[in-house]
Amino acid sequence: MELKALLDSVSSVLTKLHWAQVVQVCKHLNCIEEDDETVKDRSRRTLGVIRLVEKQLDYIEQDKDAEEAC
Repeated sequence: MELKALLDSVSSVLTKLHWAQVVQVCKHLNCIEEDDETVKDRSRRTLGVIRLVEKQLDYIEQDKDAEEAC
């Protein structure tokens, strides 16, 4: 699966999750800190969690490509 299609799939799934699940995904991907209390009062739109996850996935892909290039 190409990265763009994967990101679209991830974004689609994230919009269907409950807020607590989205926060856990972000914590697992290190998009937000484990003890970040600000997420409790923010909406998905304000936090921009989908963009955070997409950026993290892009970073992971770029890191993987860099390692393969060496």
